[in-house]
Amino acid sequence: MKKTGKITAVLLIVFFLASSARAGYAKDGMERGLYFHAFEVNKDRRTSLNLTPEKPLALSGGFTLTFDFLIRAETEIFGYILRIIGNETNHIDLVSNTYLYNNIILVAGDRTLLDFNLNELPENPVGKWTQAALRLDAVHGKLELTLGGVRKSAALDVRELNRFLFYFGGNSHAGFMTTDVAPFILRDVKISDGRNRLVRYWKLDRHGEEEVFDECEKARAAVTNAGWEIDRHAQWEQRASFTVAGKYPKVAFDRVRNRFFILASDVLYVYNAALNVTDTLAFRQGIPFNVELNQLLYAEARDELLMYDFEKNNLARFRFASNEWDNNDSELSLSRYRHHNKYYDEAGQTIYTLGGYGFHQYSALLQIYSDSLRGWSSVDLSAHMHPRYLAAMGVWNDSLLLCFGGYGNASGKQYVSPHNYYDLYALNPRTQHIRKLWESDTGGDHFTNSNSLIVNQASQTFYTLSYPNNVYETEAFLHEYSLHRPGYRRLANSLPFLFNDEESNCDLFMPADSACLFAFLSCTAGADSRINIYSIAYPPLSLPDTLQAGSRHTVAGRSALLPYLPVLLVLLALLLPAARIFKRKRRAAPARRPQETALPGAISKPSPAAHEAPPAAAYPAINVLNGFEVLDSGGANITHLFTFTGAQIFLLIYFKTIHNGKGVTSHELQKILWPDKDYENAQNSRNVYFSKLRTILNMLGDVRLNKVNDFWALQYDPGKMHSDYEQIVRNISLMRYDTVEKDLLRQTLRLARKGKLLPFYETEWVDNYKASYANMIIEWLGKLAGHPDVWNDYPLLLDMAEVILIQDSLEESGIRLKCRSLSKLGKKKQALQCYNKYAGEYAAMLNARPELSFDEMAK
Repeated sequence: MKKTGKITAVLLIVFFLASSARAGYAKDGMERGLYFHAFEVNKDRRTSLNLTPEKPLALSGGFTLTFDFLIRAETEIFGYILRIIGNETNHIDLVSNTYLYNNIILVAGDRTLLDFNLNELPENPVGKWTQAALRLDAVHGKLELTLGGVRKSAALDVRELNRFLFYFGGNSHAGFMTTDVAPFILRDVKISDGRNRLVRYWKLDRHGEEEVFDECEKARAAVTNAGWEIDRHAQWEQRASFTVAGKYPKVAFDRVRNRFFILASDVLYVYNAALNVTDTLAFRQGIPFNVELNQLLYAEARDELLMYDFEKNNLARFRFASNEWDNNDSELSLSRYRHHNKYYDEAGQTIYTLGGYGFHQYSALLQIYSDSLRGWSSVDLSAHMHPRYLAAMGVWNDSLLLCFGGYGNASGKQYVSPHNYYDLYALNPRTQHIRKLWESDTGGDHFTNSNSLIVNQASQTFYTLSYPNNVYETEAFLHEYSLHRPGYRRLANSLPFLFNDEESNCDLFMPADSACLFAFLSCTAGADSRINIYSIAYPPLSLPDTLQAGSRHTVAGRSALLPYLPVLLVLLALLLPAARIFKRKRRAAPARRPQETALPGAISKPSPAAHEAPPAAAYPAINVLNGFEVLDSGGANITHLFTFTGAQIFLLIYFKTIHNGKGVTSHELQKILWPDKDYENAQNSRNVYFSKLRTILNMLGDVRLNKVNDFWALQYDPGKMHSDYEQIVRNISLMRYDTVEKDLLRQTLRLARKGKLLPFYETEWVDNYKASYANMIIEWLGKLAGHPDVWNDYPLLLDMAEVILIQDSLEESGIRLKCRSLSKLGKKKQALQCYNKYAGEYAAMLNARPELSFDEMAK
């Protein structure tokens, strides 16, 4: 195509080298494997796979290592594929040197043992999956390497080697470190011992955050800077982002050549997703119809764009061969069917449209333009399907149209209580027969859909992009529905989306090769429109679908602190007395707490009947005492699904929701978690984590993350959700001081005995809540202890003392209660031991004796 000299829009194409490098790889269904970042990124971001992070693998009789790999066709195709270190003294390397010499070599120490020219292999591993097998024969002293069926061997004295470290890509081993990583993808790594018994097998598909486990013994391998192929099925990748002049850009999609046609003002933009390039075409002759609706379609057989107008009995065609429209009519047409659904039947050269909105009226019209009749006909379906717009439509079995959801009402009149629909219809467009398949209850979710839906014939499901239509700054989510029954599950991460009714467009496309799904999102702002295009590998997955059973999410940087652990322990020992003094002084002064958390009175008091007892079942549960723990609706521990940052986001929303009833604002999240990022980058990070969070919350049953007036809050029924911290706060708010309810007190003590609040989280905002919680428990129990119903109930008093001392082992009120209750129970020896231990720690901290003697405390 010929580019015009003058571009009338600000065009910013986001080019992703990694995505284009992956294009065209042979597929075997679901993408899997580990993508090694190489010279396309800096050294700090290159990939390493350490199969033996804890200790060397003992293989006294030798071994056979097999794996599948694919070398990516990039500018720099040099670097290490594999390094094996034997007995911490010898190394064996497999190196790609295809950039200059077109070969792969096996090196032992400073010797090149084997050399494979790629031309001698049946298939070139550049861009093709190839199997490699490396056999170390300790008995006969030789190495044997097979690549793509071609076998070579060399003599090497390896009889003494019996302990091996295995690294793919880069490694940080003290004596054998390298950052020269070959650009390759790896999968199906197997290690067999000298008797050919399989001892390790890493499939490299589902995984943990920085780890992956083998199929034989759940042996852990450590991964840094991973690029998991399966994640491409669960994470959207931005392909293009640009601004075009004018409002209401129209879009059509070429599913054969993966081209987007974007018609804006008097310019046609052609974005080729396969090549990641954009052409800008000016019209040599003619103009498109002057409509403010997305009424553009692509006809594959003729390689033409079709533009239709409901008011005119004709089509406007754009022929790419001549860059000409066959229309010159510039009259503005009425916009009476905004956000209608459309489908072009190539075989019958017929356009079908359904529904729409305009002039305060919703439509249920099926409108048909036949090329042979050169005119429109229509059928009113309102007796079978209520009028609506913002629905999703797609084709099923090449003959039926599916229509899902939308916004409207039975009368079609906007002023008569319009609402969202979550129903599915099958429509035969030729006979106009329509049948309702099912209707869903969304459980409180509120959304409408992309213009198109995509049917997965194999799984009998369909996909839509869905988004709240009552919020401007919102997110679009990929939903999967069954064709035969109601209900949905959320897939992938969310996409940022600005919804302003007719000025916005959300659509979903799938190319003919079914390699991916494309999301098209646009919104008009002022005189221009912003467009974003994303892709995700097909079939799409949810984020938990990518996680390996038994994996855990590790805190980044944790291992880097290990060398400094002794120093940290010494510092901790020195600082502990000063910290205790500070805590005592802080308690004497007003406690420093989060601004809105005036514990316990900040929360509204519920009715006693609703919260006098915790739920009968201990799950689903959100627990934060003695550590962070989340149990799903079946009782399974799913805490490992939270990354460190994801857990912080969840906990921040959790605490804020409990104490102010509103939650946390986007600005607060940015200030606390991403202070160094600008608003846009912080928003992108937030959207990614919120998508993961919503997926996890779905496992808890009826738990939602809601946004109201820029406050993000958790929504759930406390009677159906066990939460140790929330239950304690509510119990304290319910406690009466004129007559102490001992059952409620004992229930609270049982919960509080679990431990401190989030003892393993050390961040400033968490510390504020920890201090507030400790002060709340100590002050509350100290006040209750003086009540006549409690002061002489010595077993109860002892329980209260233990809970106070969990929060602060040197808290004087707790020591006094413990000494008194033990003495009154006849356990004076234990009481004296308690006092002496306290006095010793007090003297070590303040170099003085306690102000109160044992007798004074015990009376």
